[in-house]
Amino acid sequence: MPLDPLQQKVLGVVYDRGMVRGRDIKRQLAEVGDVGQLRVALAELAKQNLVTVQTGSLSLASERGVLDAYIAPLPSGQAAAAMELRR
Repeated sequence: MPLDPLQQKVLGVVYDRGMVRGRDIKRQLAEVGDVGQLRVALAELAKQNLVTVQTGSLSLASERGVLDAYIAPLPSGQAAAAMELRR
C-alpha cells in the first residue's frame, strides 16, 4: 500500500536518525500539525512493518504516549522503505 506524503516524511526521519522519539519527529516536520496526524502516520507505518513503536507504559491513544514513544526502523522493512522514499 503506498504511503501518503506525511508518512513518507516520518519514515524518512526514522530511517535517517535510527531510533527517534515522537516529539523529535513532530519538532522536525512542520507538516505534523497535531499529534493525531503523527499517531495515524506511525500506526500505518507500524502496520506495514516498516517501523516499530515502543511506548513503554503509555499507549498511542494519549498525546503524551505518542510524543514519548520511541520509534525505530525495522530491518525487514528497510528495502521497502528505501523504495517508497525514492518515489
